[in-house]
Amino acid sequence: MIKKSKLDQYDFSNPNGFIPSSYLYQFLEQIQHSQGLYSIAGEFFNDFTLKGAGDYGAGLFVQPNLMQLVQGGIKFQHVLRTDQALDYKINGNTFEFIFQMIGKPSKQKTLQEDIAFAQTLDTFRHAGGEGWYPSEIHLTTKSVKRLEKLLGPGDYKIYCNQPVNKIVFPLDLAFKELMPNTLTKNTHIDFDTNGLLSNQITRLLQNASEGIQLNLNNIIEISNLSGRTLSRRLAEEGVTFNQLASNVMFSKATHLLTSTNFSVKEIAQHLGYSESPSFVRAFKKSSSLTPELFRAQC
Repeated sequence: MIKKSKLDQYDFSNPNGFIPSSYLYQFLEQIQHSQGLYSIAGEFFNDFTLKGAGDYGAGLFVQPNLMQLVQGGIKFQHVLRTDQALDYKINGNTFEFIFQMIGKPSKQKTLQEDIAFAQTLDTFRHAGGEGWYPSEIHLTTKSVKRLEKLLGPGDYKIYCNQPVNKIVFPLDLAFKELMPNTLTKNTHIDFDTNGLLSNQITRLLQNASEGIQLNLNNIIEISNLSGRTLSRRLAEEGVTFNQLASNVMFSKATHLLTSTNFSVKEIAQHLGYSESPSFVRAFKKSSSLTPELFRAQC
């Protein structure tokens, strides 16, 4: 299933890396279908948590209260998930957390919403306690059946067929002190402060598995952008796809040249080149040095 959904092209051990959400949800949808589950997030909601969403998700829990955690999640949304839009409102003594999935209705979008609900409720229960429940829940879906196990019992109102997903609760919870975060002291979280397309593509390229070289067509497929639109948006940011790919290749290559005893041929294979001369030419174009000469000078 991993190979069929193309997730094998990406490195899951890199906490700062990106993987295409479309591939991830293809994989989860296959599991949901093969196991006859109505909702994988509803069945396994304890496994879909923001705290468990890598260093980026866990990093938000360094905030002193829920309000600042929510604000951090909105500010750094682009390094967590790029498939949803977040917002919040304060109405009198109530706090409304709003999230909406980006894209056309589909089975994958429904799956995305379920997982987002699981992550959101788990986050709020981090502040309110295990038995906490909101005052109101607004759903874009027609039925609450998929989320019954996830939502659990409680004295709250549910509204279906709403324009956005919304969780409403008393405002005082937003300022309740969070439990100490459990990040290890040496964890480094690289929260970049913008959502540039070039940064997102760079993270995808950096996270390619060993022996995989992602090309422009791969990025077009997972970005839902036409080649012309993608190139135009990158041009507006002052860069081309080839420049991004060259920068990532050079960064990975110099790391391998200085930290391993791999031969040039082995490094070329590691970076997804079918022939080492192609790698040598690309490296020399970036540095004016051959890989051997670069290593010798280091």
